[in-house]
Amino acid sequence: MADNNHSDNDHHMTEPTVEPVQVDMTGNDINTVLKNLDSIMNTADKLIEAGAAVTSLHHIYKLARDSRDIMTWEKIGLDVLKKLSEPDEIVVDGVTVPYLVKELISAGQFIDAIKELRSSSGLGLKEAKDICEIVRSEMTRSNHI
Repeated sequence: MADNNHSDNDHHMTEPTVEPVQVDMTGNDINTVLKNLDSIMNTADKLIEAGAAVTSLHHIYKLARDSRDIMTWEKIGLDVLKKLSEPDEIVVDGVTVPYLVKELISAGQFIDAIKELRSSSGLGLKEAKDICEIVRSEMTRSNHI
């Protein structure tokens, strides 16, 4: 005959174990905040998959997701405003430097920037290199690189 006397401990549920959320509090820039929100969402997903209380975690996940989406759109908007507010060309030592040259320098493609400046302005190698160095220096000083 089977023993029907089970203690309450035989049917207890254990809380799922998931690594704690790693939150970077060293910066308050939008990229750090977005990374933190992604960590919260990933942890909520893992807890749900492990069988944790779904309702409250689902709300946490949705809040983090919605916050992330809003901040992403805000970041995109700020990037667009920045692009729209910057002139297409800049003038350095009387030479018009196309915006593409500035973008190439910003992307770390310094040699391509020199080639583009030479092509667009007819400058020699040394003159184009000197102007690109001035542009790079100014961008570094104003935190655009």
